[in-house]
Amino acid sequence: MIELQVTRESIIKQIQSHLGLLKAGRLYNISIKAYRKPRTTGPKSQNSHAWGHIQQIAEYTGHEVTEVEMWAKIRAVKRGYPFDTMGGVVVPWSQSRLDSGQCAHLIDELHQIADELDLILREG
Repeated sequence: MIELQVTRESIIKQIQSHLGLLKAGRLYNISIKAYRKPRTTGPKSQNSHAWGHIQQIAEYTGHEVTEVEMWAKIRAVKRGYPFDTMGGVVVPWSQSRLDSGQCAHLIDELHQIADELDLILREG
């Protein structure tokens, strides 16, 4: 499989450059999808930011970290947090599937939750 990150203008050029790899008479599936910037990971990342807030809210409320995470994700759906439905039930996506904009929805909701709880979150 060949994966490319290209602009609209260079798609045809990129496909033409790979034509030599294709065998005549065979059928091929070609997918083109919009580029998505994955959420950041590692120290000082969106991932660390979200989990740090989830942990602080869990400590403050006495709930489990996984419960706070799910609560925040369900609330973040109204902001555009992605979800699937299973049997008519909203199932928010795992954080590992998120792009940077989607993760920002979760972080914004965590800030909102802390504000409602009168909890001052430690950043970083």
